[in-house]
Amino acid sequence: AQEGRLLIRSSGCSFAALFPKLDALIGQGGLGVTSEALRAGVPVITSGILLLDQRWWAARVTELGCGSKPVKVDRLLNWDHSNDSTRLVKLLRLALDTSEEGNWTSRSKQVAKDIARVAGHDPDGVKR
Repeated sequence: AQEGRLLIRSSGCSFAALFPKLDALIGQGGLGVTSEALRAGVPVITSGILLLDQRWWAARVTELGCGSKPVKVDRLLNWDHSNDSTRLVKLLRLALDTSEEGNWTSRSKQVAKDIARVAGHDPDGVKR
């Protein structure tokens, strides 16, 4: 979570404890990963085989302005000639770029505040 560092863990950790330490997340788009990333205010790049709800959650992240459209895992390393890098590098740059108004990071942090406000003190984030 420090600038210029890559976080690698060899043992388990809850998403709720780990995700707030991240600057961005590459996830498979399932409910658990996506909801915890949104709660933590972390931009999401959704990739994987994109089955069932994964495409739906990726679309929600995109609609909220908190991350990328879904990208199939085998296309992440495709070369993007307009950026002279792979698609993955392009998406990571977008996820980490805070210079533009309405960037993924600022939107993610705002969505996290909105979720916390609605959820109140309920750790499940469910308004009862």
